[in-house]
Amino acid sequence: MALTKTPIELSSTPGIVDNSNATAITIDSSERVLIGKTATGLGASGTEINPNGYIQVTEDQSPPLYLNRLSTDGSIVNFYKDGTTVGAIATWDGDLAVGQENVALKFNDGSNEILPWSVASNLNRDNAFNLGSSSSRFKDLYLSGGAFLGGTGAANKLEDYEEGTWTPVASAVTTAPTITYDSRGGGYTKVGNMVTAWCYIYSSSISGASGYPLITGLPFPIDTTDISYAGAAMGITTGVTGSFDSYIVGSYVRLWGATYASSGYITFTLTYPTAS
Repeated sequence: MALTKTPIELSSTPGIVDNSNATAITIDSSERVLIGKTATGLGASGTEINPNGYIQVTEDQSPPLYLNRLSTDGSIVNFYKDGTTVGAIATWDGDLAVGQENVALKFNDGSNEILPWSVASNLNRDNAFNLGSSSSRFKDLYLSGGAFLGGTGAANKLEDYEEGTWTPVASAVTTAPTITYDSRGGGYTKVGNMVTAWCYIYSSSISGASGYPLITGLPFPIDTTDISYAGAAMGITTGVTGSFDSYIVGSYVRLWGATYASSGYITFTLTYPTAS
């Protein structure tokens, strides 16, 4: 039923008096109340109150809903299921908090932070709930900075994790060998400033080297401010002969006391700090 400008005068009971020059409210045959619109559905601007218990609001140029709480902090909107609170949207100190009881997030724009929060007490919650679980995990985490693990001190900050490959090169202190690489390769894992690297070289022909053998091409140089050199754990070393010590100097491994064989394998693994 569309209310027209024909007056309806009810003096003793509640009612509607229409003395305007246009339709203000429409109540259709399905008992839907339409305010600012005559067509139902979200496609038409205005407000629709449905007798089944929901409200549809459509606005073309502005936010369709404004909610304002005066004076005190606390809930702006409460959500219920079967009469029990299941969540809330609240305000605290000019910021927005969203969540359920003691598991919520506060969006602090002043400090550019998202904080664990309680909308029940409107207080911060420190070290209280998890992000994901063993059976409900997030996929990837992208950070431009670091992650503090197990504490908040500088020593707990993990700023870098990296995996990659590198190519070992057979060289020597005085004259590099003439070498045929039948196969070679290397890999590394870098966690913070610690590098674990490994490699292999196989050559069917090695000749012309002078001076102790060097393996160059390490993915990161050693941090000489922390340690001047570090040992390398050699594996198969049929490509060199002699009794030797292996250690890292700068960005290469020196096989002190060894000489190149005419062919064979050279493999090693090492862990060392880097400043890179």
